Amino acid sequence: MIINKISINQLRNISAAELNFTQSINVIQGGNGAGKTSLLEAIYLLARARSFRSTQSKKLIQADKSNLTLFALTESQNGKETRIGLKKEGGKNFIKIDGKSVKKLSELAATLPIALITPQSHRLVEEGPEYRRRLLNWGVFHVEHRYRELLTIYNRVIAQRNASLKARNNDVDVWNHQINIYANEIKNLQAAYVASWNNAFKQLSKGVDFIDSINIGYQQGWDKGLSLNDALNKKIQIDQARGYTSVGPHRSDIRLIIDGIPVRNQLSRGQQKFLVTLLMLAQSKIQSTREKEKTVILFDDFQSELDRIAQDTLFDIIQGEACQTFMTIIEREKGLERKLGSDDEMFHVEHGSFSRAT
Repeated sequence: MIINKISINQLRNISAAELNFTQSINVIQGGNGAGKTSLLEAIYLLARARSFRSTQSKKLIQADKSNLTLFALTESQNGKETRIGLKKEGGKNFIKIDGKSVKKLSELAATLPIALITPQSHRLVEEGPEYRRRLLNWGVFHVEHRYRELLTIYNRVIAQRNASLKARNNDVDVWNHQINIYANEIKNLQAAYVASWNNAFKQLSKGVDFIDSINIGYQQGWDKGLSLNDALNKKIQIDQARGYTSVGPHRSDIRLIIDGIPVRNQLSRGQQKFLVTLLMLAQSKIQSTREKEKTVILFDDFQSELDRIAQDTLFDIIQGEACQTFMTIIEREKGLERKLGSDDEMFHVEHGSFSRAT
């Protein structure tokens, strides 16, 4: 997927902006608070209808305005153009795709697949499984069309079982049976995806010393030595005490390991950032192979935590994958500028106003 054009009105310090982009790398340079991250935020909003910086819509809209509006003209790999519009007003979203109102955010996400790397992305490596599971679900969602429906039904059944656990009802076995119907298919889709993900990751990390020995493994969310039904029965007393179901694919995780040891114990913050970027690029590689569409990459504060060698190596990999990329930087560097190809663009932003850099 490619974003050819975007219009932004009344988002943070951007009163009005209309930009045309290259299909390769778009570098946005500016000082702190200039508006460069707000551009990434606008793209993220058009893909997810929510911000990655704030949960409160009021903080997104300019102080003296009642709404913000965004528009993007996108183009698929086969040349099909799609128009996406978003308005936020009164705490509500008004979304249109090709003039048709859209209610399901999943339809928006499927229309504009994006991956976001921020200075906080290291949490995916360092912290709990919910971050990695979110990335896993995103990947499977974009390449397995039935996955969304399976996961929706499964989560509904888990909610029913949790209610039964809290009420200490005798119908837990009924919900166990329902869980098993959907859980094993979800597990199989997740496991197959992780295998493909690891292969794509290995292709990207080849020759990168601190990363090429890393493997992506799959944890299914319960003891591998047990069937899910046995695992549910084994945990029944604990689940009743806690009031929620503690095993199943909703507790799945990916393991990032070197020689059996978790990478969070071995990599620096900059290396973790490098790793997360390759994980997301590997997902784009899978999507490009299966769906003939590439992910739009949003990279906030590219230079932070990365030394010059790491920046150059990562930039080369990104260029090689030919994904449309939006990359913010604070300082212009000759080394980075020399890396820009003839199809790449650099923009300068100051006080919410954008111009092509010279």
